[in-house]
Amino acid sequence: MNTQKPLWKRPLVFVSIGLLLMLIAYALVGFQLDSLGGSGAYEARSQHYNSTIQAVELDVGTANVEFVKSTDGISKVTCYENKNHKFTVEESGGVLRVKQNSVGFLWFDIGQPRVTVEVPEQVEITMKSTNGSTRIADFALKSFDYEQTNGDLKAQNLHIEGDCTLRSTNGSLELSNSSAGKVDAESSNGGIVLEYVKSRSSLRAKATNAKLHLENIEVGTRLDAKTTNGDIDILLQGRAENYSISAKTTNGSSNTEDMQRSDASKSVHAETTNGDIHIAFTER
Repeated sequence: MNTQKPLWKRPLVFVSIGLLLMLIAYALVGFQLDSLGGSGAYEARSQHYNSTIQAVELDVGTANVEFVKSTDGISKVTCYENKNHKFTVEESGGVLRVKQNSVGFLWFDIGQPRVTVEVPEQVEITMKSTNGSTRIADFALKSFDYEQTNGDLKAQNLHIEGDCTLRSTNGSLELSNSSAGKVDAESSNGGIVLEYVKSRSSLRAKATNAKLHLENIEVGTRLDAKTTNGDIDILLQGRAENYSISAKTTNGSSNTEDMQRSDASKSVHAETTNGDIHIAFTER
């Protein structure tokens, strides 16, 4: 008699053994989930700076980041870290630098490292992020330069004296109720959402394999919106006669035709492949 188990049952045996080993490990650490990753629970570590901070530079890898406005002029960085995911925080010459130093793999951990940065207004922020989300709101900044991979940005109520530059790969960019000298947002495999955004000069939004949603946009001179494999929706403040309009789509439709006006003070250019274009104005 053939007593060999059917082949389809073998994976179930291995899965059962794996679950049993996980349960044993869970019991050995006293049923503390934070200890299962082998790198320990995340603990908060804070550092304070009384000196005047003029710029903030972050290179944070997998950490989630939140910016908080300081109301007493003192800067504070709180890092939530364990033995595999630590941060270096330094201040020199008015520049506050935060860098994540990680070993191992994040998916061995329960939870995720994170950083809270509390700084006064009127600072320059430069940031790089990988596999983490970023939140910033209610700030007056000198400039904002942001780059991310496999993460997402949500920024609102930012009043930027200089330029706002946003870059993303495999993640979304969202900016709302904000103003800047120039706004430049570019994303690959992630959507761009700009709502109630004012650019005192030009605004550019470019995406690949994603949709552009630009609502209640005010520009000083020019708006450029371009994407591939996605729609473009634009609502501009003002009247259509204030703009020279160019709209081009391949394998899609557009609700407007090219309207070149030599006397227009502003221009809008929208272009997409495999998508539709819709341009509207807040005034008739």
